[in-house]
Amino acid sequence: MPLRQLLSRTNPEPWPADRPIRFITSFNDVFYGASGRRCVQTMRSNNPAYELWAYVEASDESALASMEDELEQRGATIVRLSTLPLLSDFLELARDVIPRHFGGDAPPEMFPGDGSQAGDVWFRKNMYRWFRKIVALDDAAGHFDDVLFWMDCDCYSKAPLPLDVIEKAFRGAGVIRMKANRKHTETGLVGHDLAQPGVRDLISAMKEHYMSRNF
Repeated sequence: MPLRQLLSRTNPEPWPADRPIRFITSFNDVFYGASGRRCVQTMRSNNPAYELWAYVEASDESALASMEDELEQRGATIVRLSTLPLLSDFLELARDVIPRHFGGDAPPEMFPGDGSQAGDVWFRKNMYRWFRKIVALDDAAGHFDDVLFWMDCDCYSKAPLPLDVIEKAFRGAGVIRMKANRKHTETGLVGHDLAQPGVRDLISAMKEHYMSRNF
């Protein structure tokens, strides 16, 4: 199904008042300290009725355990990225183009320039980091037929987000996203109504884009 159709509004049946809403994010111990902690704290404070899943990793077991303790106290569902085969499968598949400091074999000279101003080079250099978004979506969508939001860990909640506001934002669409005045699509906050036709196909197509080396 074309993405344009997934973004199209219709006249859907009203959602049940208890429809499950699941927010997911991902971070390591460094990003948890920089922004992930605020992301989790504000979401749980303002939206306690919604599920919050955190896909996590850390530099060592002690840092991971400490982070998991905090997340558990906040009521988050914790998933260790190291338990999901898709991430390690992609590392093996694309090791030749993943930088050495991310565990791959690609030398620094493959990535000239620095920062986002390097354009496509910057995206290729960091794709293994950002592939975690696909890993998390793929896992969280399993055996779940309701509303699934990805949010970058630098997102945070400023006020409660009522269910009817989310429902009106979708208005029957399969996918909603933030608008941005830039070349690339803003995917820091993306909602997926998994009950809508084609939405699972979109998530599968994003995964296939990486796993078929179309990057």
